[in-house]
Amino acid sequence: MRGFSTYIIEKATIKNTRIHCYDISFNRLEYKSKKAIYNKCDISKKNPVFFGNNVFAIWDDHVSHYDRLQYSFAKKIKYNLFDDDLSFLNFHSDGWPAVPTLQMMLNFKNGLLNQSSIEWISQNRQGSIKLEELKKIRIDKKKINYTLLPELFDFTGYKNHSKTSFVKLV
Repeated sequence: MRGFSTYIIEKATIKNTRIHCYDISFNRLEYKSKKAIYNKCDISKKNPVFFGNNVFAIWDDHVSHYDRLQYSFAKKIKYNLFDDDLSFLNFHSDGWPAVPTLQMMLNFKNGLLNQSSIEWISQNRQGSIKLEELKKIRIDKKKINYTLLPELFDFTGYKNHSKTSFVKLV
């Protein structure tokens, strides 16, 4: 939204790295990288061509992790970082989570919740998770290596209410 992730990626990569940024709005962008190509659209609305096996996607867009994971399989994006990987216990802390998140899908137990949906209001918008739809989603755990990353508060001083996960397609 503001360019912080792009700044980090820029500083962590070699000179000729190309960063492709996709967002529906760059109105709040504060940092613009010379390495970046800015695309004012959702990545699913464009057909980017990726070269080689070293494509790394950072999904920090509050879109269904299931949809982004399926996109990564289709485009053969082997390395994926999912921000805001919230569980059922803390998804409300984000306000508008990516539903469903990987934690929700990988840890869903059919008897866990006996209601048909979970609803909440954040910033005058109502959201809901339809649990019946979540029960139908299947992720083949043999096709991914999933790691929930540790909290980095002790190193960064930044208190994040959500988790970040790393997924490598196998």
